[in-house]
Amino acid sequence: MGHPLNADGCWFERRNSVAAARETAGLFLDRDGVLIEDEGYLADPRKVRLIPGAREALVVARAKGWHVALVTNQSGIGRGLYGWNEFAAVQAAMLAALGDAAQTIELVAACPHYSNHAWRKPEPGMILAALQALGADPAKSWVVGDKASDLKAGRAAKLAGGFHVGTGEGRNERAGAMACSGNGFALRSIDTIAALGSWLKGSG
Repeated sequence: MGHPLNADGCWFERRNSVAAARETAGLFLDRDGVLIEDEGYLADPRKVRLIPGAREALVVARAKGWHVALVTNQSGIGRGLYGWNEFAAVQAAMLAALGDAAQTIELVAACPHYSNHAWRKPEPGMILAALQALGADPAKSWVVGDKASDLKAGRAAKLAGGFHVGTGEGRNERAGAMACSGNGFALRSIDTIAALGSWLKGSG
């Protein structure tokens, strides 16, 4: 069975159907450093470790009716360090670790290119494609990432705002990420994705 690649060689996988009555708000999550520990060009599913609070945040997002998509740069593929088979194996390990919470993730987009591509963050291509596929409203949607490029992509997609986590590369990227605020793009600094779950509980 082949992988769900588009014409540009990017992964674009619609996982779950959308319920008839649902919010139009969306969450666009980076993977490495946000949901799972950043191991650097992760290709070994045995190294997958959930960041504490990831499962719970997804459960809350589902209960609130938010659309949830995973949008991840995977330049290790373009650099020849691993392939889509390894990416798929890591994904499978992550979803297994998430258990029932994995059903919250409706769409997965991954860009293998490492320069000059519309889908590689900080460009907004992955988020824009996911917004359209999910029918989510950018004005009600947020991006969650550990790098400034994640937040820049969200701002370029005209999302309501972004959450910058301190996990992964977050501590090193904090200043650059926080500089993305303004011009209608709200930015919140949180320690981990666990704080996102708390925020979601109070939303709506």
